[in-house]
Amino acid sequence: MSDDGQRSIDLGAALEDWSGPDDGRTAYDGAGDPAVLDLLAAARGVGVQRLVEVYGAGWRELPRRPTDPDLRAGLDALHDVLAAPTWDEGGWYVAGEPFQLALRPVADGVELGVPVGGWTGAGSLEWEVRDRHHVPDGPDHDQAAGAVIAVLLRSRHRTFRWCRYCRSHCAPEQLLSPDTCHACGTRWNGIVY
Repeated sequence: MSDDGQRSIDLGAALEDWSGPDDGRTAYDGAGDPAVLDLLAAARGVGVQRLVEVYGAGWRELPRRPTDPDLRAGLDALHDVLAAPTWDEGGWYVAGEPFQLALRPVADGVELGVPVGGWTGAGSLEWEVRDRHHVPDGPDHDQAAGAVIAVLLRSRHRTFRWCRYCRSHCAPEQLLSPDTCHACGTRWNGIVY
């Protein structure tokens, strides 16, 4: 208690003890996978710093498998043979939490788009990339990429909604209803998935 009767909190100590969300999720640090940054920089023929200046940080592979553990266990071998991205096909990479931007290196530039998730069953979130834009290599590539990224981010952000319970900013695939996220649907409304 302070002299004026107010309770004081040592915020520094409280933050040191905090290890992330308490709902089983891992806190995302925004930096992304360093190996993916190296891979993308090499594919673009630039250094990591320039890649981050043009496209931002936080890149990781777009999930390509069903997220249900039981389905995934049975499909791992088949998926590795049939659906693993090849360099010719080009795997997609995403940045942001929730996913906000998708990027795929192509032979003459990059393809940018909006990652959109859709539920195909209990626990099966499938991702696709919509509103794709090809940005060719050239002297104006960085400026063109920046303009496309700004448009795509505005488009994706317009679809986000606030959960009325936890006040999280949620992408459509994270929502049970227009104002309730899946986690709060379970926690506060008894919805079982």
